[in-house]
Amino acid sequence: MSSARETALEALYQKLLTLTTDGLSAVPDIRRNEESPVSTKAAGFVNLQDGDPGEPEISLSPIRYRYEHIAVLTITVRGVASADRDSQMDNILQAIGELLSDDKTLGGAVDWIEPQAPEADVIQLDGAPGEKTCNVPILLIYETDSPI
Repeated sequence: MSSARETALEALYQKLLTLTTDGLSAVPDIRRNEESPVSTKAAGFVNLQDGDPGEPEISLSPIRYRYEHIAVLTITVRGVASADRDSQMDNILQAIGELLSDDKTLGGAVDWIEPQAPEADVIQLDGAPGEKTCNVPILLIYETDSPI
C-alpha cells in the first residue's frame, strides 16, 4: 500500500497523462521526476516534480497529519519565434488548468488540489531555438496517520 504522499502524487501524474490534444497541436511529453531533455519535442515537455510536503498540521486523538504539499510542474516549449513559444505555453497551461478543475480531489486521493500561478522564464542558447519554461506550483492537500 502506498503512502498518502505517493498516492496523491501518482494520482496527479495519472491525471496529467490523460491530457488530450483538445486545443493543443499535439500532446506534450509528460514525465515524473525526470531531468529536462536536451532536445524538447515540438509538442513540449511537462515534468511533475514531487516537491515539498512542508510541515504538517497535527491533530491528536487519533493522530492525523494534514499536509499542504507543493508539487511543481515544469513545462518547457521550444520554438524559433517567441510568439509561437508564448502561444504554445499558454495552450498547455490552459489545458492543464481545465484538466485539474474537472476533479478537485483526484478521485479521492487528496482533499483538494489547486494549481498556483505559473512562473515563466525564457532560455536562449546560441545557435539553438529559444525555450520557454514555466514552473507551476500545484497545491495538494491531504491527511495521513503517518508523517512518512
